[in-house]
Order: sequence, then structure tokens, then C-alpha cells
Amino acid sequence: MEADDPRVVEKLSLGAYATEQEAKDLIDISILRKPCDKLAIEAFSKVHPQYVVSLARIFSEADADLAKAINKDLTIGEVNQRTVDRLNAWQTEFAQIGQQIQSQLNHAHQDELLQRQNSARAVQNWAYQQQVLENQRQLSNATARPTTTNCHYIGNSFRCTHY
Repeated sequence: MEADDPRVVEKLSLGAYATEQEAKDLIDISILRKPCDKLAIEAFSKVHPQYVVSLARIFSEADADLAKAINKDLTIGEVNQRTVDRLNAWQTEFAQIGQQIQSQLNHAHQDELLQRQNSARAVQNWAYQQQVLENQRQLSNATARPTTTNCHYIGNSFRCTHY
């Protein structure tokens, strides 16, 4: 149902149940909609599983409403209202899922940066300790020719210079 449809109020307030022909039409619509529903689920499964859960639930609710309309448990107006409500809920839910995904990505990126910083600090500490040990070795070996070793960490590499 389109939001700019001038008959929206009328369509939402229909108190009649589906006729036999309308019931057949609802079944045909359901059959024709299945490939589109399947494509939507396949496409969104490549984006994020939360979208799939949402779509599957929405499609299931829509099918249940059609079955209720065919069995005359819901009027046409009730089906239309539930469709509009489901569409509004779907739009809100998809926006929330998008925000959750973005938040998860931001947290994952922040965690990775923190881990990289911690890793760099640990390697720098290790490099310093290696330099301290080398200096102690040189001091304890009085008979050896004096040498100086400078060790430093640049990016992902560790270098020592002896002279």
C-alpha cells in the first residue's frame, strides 16, 4: 500500500472478509512473491545475518496474515493495517540493525588499534630489555674488545647496530 494513495484510509478500514476470488488472488500473490522474498534473503545474507532474521520474520508474519485472511480470521482492512504496521516496523528495525552493525565495526576497529598499540609497546619494551642485556654482557666480559650495541624498533622491524 502506497503512502500517497488517496484511498489509504478506506483500505485500512475495510471490514469485509476476502471473497473466494480474493482468496485465490491472495494465494497467487503469495506464490508470486516467494522468489522475490528468497532473493531478498539471499542478498541480505551477504550483508549481515541480522537482516536475514528480520526479513524471515517479516515474510513469515506476512504469510500468516494472508492465511488468516484466506480463512476469514482477518478482514481486508486488518490485513492492510498489519501490512502498514509491519512496513513501518521493518524500516525502523533495518535502521537499528544498520546502527548496530556500524557500532560493532567501530568497536572492532578501536579494539584492533588498541591491540596494535599494546603490541608495539610490548615489542619496544622487549627491544629495550635486549639492549640492557647486551650492555650487561659487554660489561661482564672485560677481556673482550669494547663494543656498543644500539637496538631500536621501527614499524614491524627490530634492528641492532654494533660498533
